[in-house]
Amino acid sequence: PTLLIISLVCYFILKNRCSIFLLIIAFIISIFAKYTDISILNITGVLYYTFYFILGAYIFIHKEHIFQVLTNFKYIISILILYLVLLLLPNQTIILYNYIIKSVIAMCGICLSFSLALILTQKNIKFFYGLLDGKYYQIYLLSWFFQTGFRILYQIHLVNYEVVFLIMFAASIIFPLIIINIVNKYVPKLKIFIGL
Repeated sequence: PTLLIISLVCYFILKNRCSIFLLIIAFIISIFAKYTDISILNITGVLYYTFYFILGAYIFIHKEHIFQVLTNFKYIISILILYLVLLLLPNQTIILYNYIIKSVIAMCGICLSFSLALILTQKNIKFFYGLLDGKYYQIYLLSWFFQTGFRILYQIHLVNYEVVFLIMFAASIIFPLIIINIVNKYVPKLKIFIGL
């Protein structure tokens, strides 16, 4: 329900316009969301994640300028340094301070991810040599089941966190690919259910 409600609300709020002022308001609301606990329809999550949704819309609307910045080496290094410095800061007792620092770290991570994707695209370097092209959405849809299933190994203390992370990562790609290939080959009528 979280993404559905955010999509509906933002459809009426944004109307193809997204300003810094709107981003600041959404950020302030996300801060106060940390002090709420409205579980019905995950309203607390809606209040918290709306900022990131609007940030995504802002990036999309202003992508030409933002993408130029995110492929500029000086800006990439600056963002990386800010990211590393913020990671090294100790936690404080002030919850608001910690929240703001963690939010800036998250935004730096988002920017660095975009930078990496843009640079790889410009150099025509494909993830896994293009073997997954056209299948990313299906992997996204199906991966949760395998990640959750293999996480049980950690929860029942059969493997440590690092090992289960690697298993979950591999399983979240390999098993969805197997399902995609089986559906494509043997039951193509089911394609719609896995986003093909």
